Amino acid sequence: MSKASKQSDATNRRRGLWAYAAVWLIVCVAYTFGIFEFLDRKIQDGRFMVNDRAATGDIVVVEIDAWSLTEFNGWPWPRRHFAEAIGNLSAAGAKRVLLDVDFSSYSDYENDQILAAAILRAKDKVVLPIFQQLTSSAGNSAEVLTSRPLSQFEENATLVGINIFPSPDGMAVSYT
Repeated sequence: MSKASKQSDATNRRRGLWAYAAVWLIVCVAYTFGIFEFLDRKIQDGRFMVNDRAATGDIVVVEIDAWSLTEFNGWPWPRRHFAEAIGNLSAAGAKRVLLDVDFSSYSDYENDQILAAAILRAKDKVVLPIFQQLTSSAGNSAEVLTSRPLSQFEENATLVGINIFPSPDGMAVSYT
């Protein structure tokens, strides 16, 4: 093999490496700016369809719907209603009762005591949320405000925090 041929091969290899590096850089930048997010969600949807299986029945969701709000005359509900739900679900054999409700401020003394007693009777079955939110929707003063349940509820419950960030299309596909 001649010297010119060797130099040509080396030059071609370098060009190939530069081309590879340029493509890799473009892909990384595109990924960083979320260009592949749509494709990623479509692939994720496909995986869920392939792994489709029947519900086990191990999880039951009891939601506060429009009918419930009308039946109990709007919102917020007296805390005795949540206490009653905790008692009924515990008696029905629930292993966990997660309440996605903000109990970070006082209600009235009687209702707060009824709820605290129900959480205590449930013996570590109750799960309460910790909410975190930005203090400004403009995003320029991004201070995070944390709301924890009142201590009388917190002391006998398990606390969880889940942050949901909707994607640009409004779908909640990422949890932290």
